[in-house]
Amino acid sequence: MKQVWKFELSQSAKSTYLRMPLGAVILSAASPHRGSLMLWALVDTEQPVEETREFLAMFTGEDVPQEEGLSFIQTIFVEEFVYHVFENTQS
Repeated sequence: MKQVWKFELSQSAKSTYLRMPLGAVILSAASPHRGSLMLWALVDTEQPVEETREFLAMFTGEDVPQEEGLSFIQTIFVEEFVYHVFENTQS
């Protein structure tokens, strides 16, 4: 069975490592509550294997790592801050 699950991203660290079912598809990212960064993914609830995935939340004007496999997900506005969320698909 497939479900949409919500995951929280860290605002205090550049990288957030999340455990999710293998093959989860990232749908979007947003700030539904003041001060929170969330990520939604479509997951297969019957998938027994999990994987750890790395996500980065970078401020506007901040240096973005020059790594292969950095995939843009979403821009999120939180009060006066603007975050740009990426996944490191090579980690």
